Amino acid sequence: MDRFVYGRNNQFAELKRTLQDAQCHVYSCSLPRGFNKHNCRIGFEKCLSDHRSYKLLIDYGIKYTGYRRVSPLLKIWLESGELVFLDFNDLKEFLTSLKGLY
Repeated sequence: MDRFVYGRNNQFAELKRTLQDAQCHVYSCSLPRGFNKHNCRIGFEKCLSDHRSYKLLIDYGIKYTGYRRVSPLLKIWLESGELVFLDFNDLKEFLTSLKGLY
């Protein structure tokens, strides 16, 4: 997941461009210490309903058991398996906010 957490602007621009096909794009990722699993899949999808929002998905059953404080959004994402963001910038901000876990 660190490739998204530490992504550069050009990498995020490429991801956003890729999502214009309205398909779910899934990536295998390594998780940092503190998670109950070492690997997972995360998915990105542009929502067709409004053409502005984006969905971020993660495998079910991932839990954070580490000692660092985590955001309420991370807890929701792990529990529900998905988050919906109003726009791509919100998605990007969420991912980059997870740097403290690494």
